[in-house]
Amino acid sequence: MMRFTETKGMESDVRTLSLSFGTHAVLASLSRVGAKGIDVLDLALLDETPVDPTTGDSSLFEAQLSRVLQSLKGSPTHLRLCLPTHSAHYGSIPYVEAASGTILTDLVDLERRHLDHSLKDVQCRCVAYKEEPEHAKHMLTAWYDGRWSSVVHDVAVSHQLTFAGLRTSLESAYAAFRYNYPEFHDESVALVEVTDHAVSLGVMEAAELVQFQSVNCEADKESLDTILNVLNEVLSSRSDSIATVCCYGDGLKAQTLKDVRQSIGYRVGNIERLNAFRLCVSEMDSAHRHFAQRMAHRFALCIGNAIDLPIPGSVELVGASQNEDLLQS
Repeated sequence: MMRFTETKGMESDVRTLSLSFGTHAVLASLSRVGAKGIDVLDLALLDETPVDPTTGDSSLFEAQLSRVLQSLKGSPTHLRLCLPTHSAHYGSIPYVEAASGTILTDLVDLERRHLDHSLKDVQCRCVAYKEEPEHAKHMLTAWYDGRWSSVVHDVAVSHQLTFAGLRTSLESAYAAFRYNYPEFHDESVALVEVTDHAVSLGVMEAAELVQFQSVNCEADKESLDTILNVLNEVLSSRSDSIATVCCYGDGLKAQTLKDVRQSIGYRVGNIERLNAFRLCVSEMDSAHRHFAQRMAHRFALCIGNAIDLPIPGSVELVGASQNEDLLQS
């Protein structure tokens, strides 16, 4: 079996609890970097509505985290969170090297003018991408309420956990795919997230992000129509050059995947659900292994969020400018 070489020799005692939020469920994975790669120690799925840390009552999130910890076998040392797609506001700025801190901050401040001003202590993650067809480099900006970081950090500390930060769902899916599918690294790949409220698509080319879009939708039929519309548009703009489509997410159903294959299978050679455990190792019992395989597409964000494989050129701006004159201009 193939193993992704970037984790070799990186065995660690760090046990990472990674959380991702579905519409009606909280998903959690406990993992570590072992001698043979990512070692999945345990999984948990709480069938309850996730608590939004930005609501102002941290005790609710703390109680939910306690239930997650009680469901797991083993004690984590670190906590990571995957930011739900619908909790971020996406934009774009010209590409700037992360080392050019002042210029990057200035561009981000300009982009912030168009944000919802109700966001508190807004923070931003930037991911480099090459815009088609000009191949000019830009940066995707993902803005989010800073309380996602501050509240989760404080709750993690109260449980004697080190808060290791958060990532967007796109970044987490990228890491899960890159780790588990090394044979596709040089190909064009579409990563499609399906939730109950949106369909998001990230196109990777030779491990670099070249396109991203997120479209709101409701209900199964509309979700399928949205997936097909987005994929057909991308395939047409890229002359059917997508080699693989990997679908994942809390809203992905077997019938939806089957319908996608039947509709565009003649244009794409490989369409499958993202198996987040494909190259992971585990000593979980057979019942947990069976559960993991059935839910592999739903745990893609948990597993990817725990893997240190960032999209090239990604950077987080902690504590974005609070310039009120700029915000009001």
